[in-house]
Amino acid sequence: MNREGWVRRRAVSAAAALVAVALLAAGCRSEQDRFADHLQRAERFAAEQDLDAALIELRSALQLSPKDAGTNARIADVLQQRGEKQDALFYYQEAYRLDPEQLAAKLAAAGLLLQVDTEQAERLVEEVLAREPGSAAAYARKAELQMVRSDVDGALASVLTAVELAPESAEHALLLGRVHQARLQLAQQSGSPADDAVFLAAIAAFERSAALYEEDGDPRLGAAGAVLALSERARTLASWPEHEAEALSALRQTLERAEQSGDAALQLDALRAALAYASLRGDRDLQAEWLERVLALAPDDLGTWARLADVAERRGESAEAVYRRLLDARPDAAAPRALLARYLVANGRAEEGVALLEQTAADGIEPPLALAALAEIAYENGREDVADAAVERLQREFPRTPEAAIGLATRAMREGRPSEAAETLRKVLADREWPEGLAQLATAQLAAGDRVAAIQAIDRALALAGGFWATGERIRLAIRAAQADWPAVLQSARALETNGVELRPDERLAAITAAYETGRASAARTLLEAVVAEERPSAAAVLLFAEREGPSQPERARALLETAQVESPADVRLTAAIIRLDLAAGETERAEQRLTSAIEAAPDRPVPLLLLRARLLAAQGNLAEASDVALEVLRADPNLHGAAPLAAAIATGAGQVERVLDLLAERDRADALGNEALEALARLQLQSGQRAAARASYEKLLMRSPSRPVAQNDLAYLLAEDGEDLDRALDLARRAQRAQPNDPSFADTLGLVYLRRGVPDAALEQFRFALQSLHPEAPTRALFHHHEGLALAALGRDDEARESFEKTLALAPGSEAARAARERLSKLAPPADTDPDTETETSP
Repeated sequence: MNREGWVRRRAVSAAAALVAVALLAAGCRSEQDRFADHLQRAERFAAEQDLDAALIELRSALQLSPKDAGTNARIADVLQQRGEKQDALFYYQEAYRLDPEQLAAKLAAAGLLLQVDTEQAERLVEEVLAREPGSAAAYARKAELQMVRSDVDGALASVLTAVELAPESAEHALLLGRVHQARLQLAQQSGSPADDAVFLAAIAAFERSAALYEEDGDPRLGAAGAVLALSERARTLASWPEHEAEALSALRQTLERAEQSGDAALQLDALRAALAYASLRGDRDLQAEWLERVLALAPDDLGTWARLADVAERRGESAEAVYRRLLDARPDAAAPRALLARYLVANGRAEEGVALLEQTAADGIEPPLALAALAEIAYENGREDVADAAVERLQREFPRTPEAAIGLATRAMREGRPSEAAETLRKVLADREWPEGLAQLATAQLAAGDRVAAIQAIDRALALAGGFWATGERIRLAIRAAQADWPAVLQSARALETNGVELRPDERLAAITAAYETGRASAARTLLEAVVAEERPSAAAVLLFAEREGPSQPERARALLETAQVESPADVRLTAAIIRLDLAAGETERAEQRLTSAIEAAPDRPVPLLLLRARLLAAQGNLAEASDVALEVLRADPNLHGAAPLAAAIATGAGQVERVLDLLAERDRADALGNEALEALARLQLQSGQRAAARASYEKLLMRSPSRPVAQNDLAYLLAEDGEDLDRALDLARRAQRAQPNDPSFADTLGLVYLRRGVPDAALEQFRFALQSLHPEAPTRALFHHHEGLALAALGRDDEARESFEKTLALAPGSEAARAARERLSKLAPPADTDPDTETETSP
């Protein structure tokens, strides 16, 4: 809910109620009376946190007065508090459409648009500031917008203005603390130590916010705000080196304040934040203490029981004893028994786990759930006979239950039929959705390669779960990693860690990769160093180190790879990584010998080594043979990392683009291309003049992975050249450039979008930056000069435009850009010092 909006609107509702009383006294019951009654009841229900009832009353009021802007805004407030953001946005927009003076609704809408449409959010904020230059709330929203855009300095200036305008606002003080936290994170990412003064400023802001929240007239809101501010203060202290004792003390203060509130949900939020700190520190004693407190408040939370069991085991205690406690507390439930069965199976006691679930079903304790769990565990452990019997019994005795569908889906997944599993689950979920069923659907859709549907299913599952759900968030992280949506991967990893859930090894590596991909190389390096420093790092971790840090630390990377190769001699990825180090060091002969020996020693032709063979042949100038080998790799595995881009590059050099293009297009029609291969296909289509096909491929790619800068840039370029949907083109180009601000091609695309939108001065600035950043011999220099000339001509600077067009002609006289430059030159006015009656050659 927009809290300030509710506070302001209570006065309006009170006035409406007084009007209603006066009219009743006069013996008159009109639509206006009923309207006022609905508003009054809505306010009362909202104060009691009965949001469903409040929404019913508000919608009844809106039926009586459909053009009432205030009612639209209040409905939006309630919808936002219920988490229905898209619907809330609609009603906020209706509110200020009906009444442009609904400034609070504009700011609330801007808040909902921050992550999805920054341009529209900015426009709304500027409209409010134009009407009300002294609006502290508008400056606070502006600061949030600048934070989204990574403009931390701008955010600090805006939030300081908000605090100056409204010094008693707890929310603005909280935001100030968060901006200081962003400054600390920025310093951390750059690898430089953060200034102690910034830590102190953040802590002071959170302390001020907590104090102001304590003065709130609404005890419930005041307690929630104070706990949030104190929690952020503790988090800041936890990130400050050599302040562990203070951080722990601050966490205990936060927990104490939450306990004083008597609000169980607030206490759980505070405990989860405390658990995140204990988890990051590896403090098992604190984790055990706080997990026990969580269970005191939420004794049926199976995830917390599982975490407590894991912590007990790490402390040298009995995890099984924890699960037995759970069974004693819930003797007539199947889910705790399934949890214990999973533990037994994971610890080499599969027979005991299977027997426990068989006995659970035999005892009549929720047989459908017990049988579904039995089928899943038995399939995972190769006991197909037991699993098939469980599924058949589910179909025979409980055919209409969700568990029966889950059993069939589990069998289909086990037998390599994920599409069939997904279809089975979709049918049962059409009648009733539940989080676990949607999570399993998402897993099946991911296995079937339908990543868009998978992310939609897991998002819906998490929304239904209503709050943090570790299993669902883990599935979402896996899907986001498969999509290569790296900013979103970091969001999921942060959500897990913030709630005290330790990342699994594969999740840690996904988060580290995401940190590298989003420009946080220093932080990623620190995390990766810690992983490979473990006693027996995984092959995946060592490979990631060789890929990311091998160029700067070749000897360390080689030592790690050779040690890992002793552990996993059959892992050809390790051999390939060592050969890549040889090539990077210029030891071509040794790399070739090692590669030939490895390929000959393998029982088949290992695709990763063939990919290296293609790369080596290309480096030696043997493009024809390199192209044949690269095509062989693509046929075997078009989604092998690096395969499609390499095959496309070699084919371009060898003049054999059609072979690669046809193969990738064929696989795409079967929906069998991953994101990297699809991006390679789109670039080849663009290069070959298949603009419509390229545009469709980029659209498909961005549907899967919205944060891919190259795809954003190339699609923006296509839209700009076609003069279509220029608002979207501008958003795509800006997002691409924010991700890679020094890429000259991205600057050129943004310039072209500005030019098409009729802003040639901004376009010229981008074109000149692109030319300054570009290598002198780059083939795109001629095109960039042509674009520069277009911007100068649009500004009426014909003499300078002529110079730019002539540079295009000199650099690439036979290009399409040169043809266009000749055409533009013919339309320019003659130079100021030229006799218009004298003919001159403008081009070769």
